[in-house]
Amino acid sequence: MLKTLFFDIDDTLFDHYNSMQAAFERIYHQTPEFQTRPLPEMHALHKKVLEEVHDLYVIPRLMTLHEARKKRFEILLEQCGTTNGTLAERLKDDYRTTFLESRILLEGTEKLLADLKGKVKIGVISNNSIEEQTEKLQTLGIYDFIDVWVMSGEFGFGKPDPRIYQIALERAGCAAHEAMMIGDDHAKDVEAAQKAGIRAIWLNRFGHPAPSPDVTQITSLADLYALEELQGLLSATEPKR
Repeated sequence: MLKTLFFDIDDTLFDHYNSMQAAFERIYHQTPEFQTRPLPEMHALHKKVLEEVHDLYVIPRLMTLHEARKKRFEILLEQCGTTNGTLAERLKDDYRTTFLESRILLEGTEKLLADLKGKVKIGVISNNSIEEQTEKLQTLGIYDFIDVWVMSGEFGFGKPDPRIYQIALERAGCAAHEAMMIGDDHAKDVEAAQKAGIRAIWLNRFGHPAPSPDVTQITSLADLYALEELQGLLSATEPKR
C-alpha cells in the first residue's frame, strides 16, 4: 500500500528552468563580457557551473548560498576572460531579482497536491537549504500541502547519498516499498531512490534519452493520473487534457 509520495522540488514542482533561463537571459544582454559567446552556449555553461558549484560547495556546507551565487558568476566571467569581483556581485544580485520575479509552479502542481492531500503523506526531498525551499513553497502557495521535509542543508549531504532517502523514510514513518519518489534528475531522484528500495518515476520534460530502459517516465505531472499505482488516489480527479 502506498503511504508516502516524495517529490523533488526544483524542476519537479517549481519550474526552476523557466526562472533560470529568464534571469540569465536578462543579465546576458546587459553584460558585454558574456556576449563574446552565443546566448545558447552561455545558457548551457551557466547551468553547468550552477550545478557544479552547488554540488561542490553548497551541499557539503562549504559555502552559503549567497557566497555560491557570487562564485558562480566569478567562474563564468573567468570563462569569458574577465576577473571582476564587483561585477560578479552585481550580476548575482541582478540575476536573483529576475529569478525571484519569474518563479512559477510547473503546470498542474497545485491541483496534483490538492488531489493527493489527506490520501497519502506528501514529502519533499531537495538538495537545498530549508530556508530557501520553505520560502519558495510559501510564496508559490503550496507549503501547506507538504507533510515531510528533507533538505540537504540540514545534514551536509544530499541526493544521491542513500542516507537522505533513509532519513526521508524515517520521517514519513513508512517502509521503502510503501513510498514513491518523483523527480527530474535521473541519477539523484530515480537511480538513488531505487537503490534505497523506493519506486521511482522520472519526470522527463525535455525528452532526454533514458539511461535505463526499465524506468517509468512521465513528461508532465498530469501523466501521474494515468499511472496504475496512483489510480486509486487520482482516477476520480483526472485533469482534462
